[in-house]
Amino acid sequence: MSLEAFFEKVRSRDPLFTEIWHTYLSHLSLAINNSLSILDTSIIWGGVLIPFMNNEDVSLLKNFVQQRHAFPLENFKISFGQCRDNATRIGSALYYIEPFLRQI
Repeated sequence: MSLEAFFEKVRSRDPLFTEIWHTYLSHLSLAINNSLSILDTSIIWGGVLIPFMNNEDVSLLKNFVQQRHAFPLENFKISFGQCRDNATRIGSALYYIEPFLRQI
């Protein structure tokens, strides 16, 4: 099933697909929570799901994260990355480009 078709089902409130999406967000919140325990920073989320996300999804994800976290998260923020599905490639390339840019 394509992402477009999946999210059409989610947005139309199909119970099965909504449950699958909420389960995914719950598992993602565990990964974010683990990262927050180590890094204590805001999250920039990128990738192929970004075009399908809406504010309701982000709020739900934030709630899942806050429910799992041992301490209150006062300034916790989730932002969408601007690089979409190229974020990994761009981030990897920046490691090699940064020394060059410092020489300019």
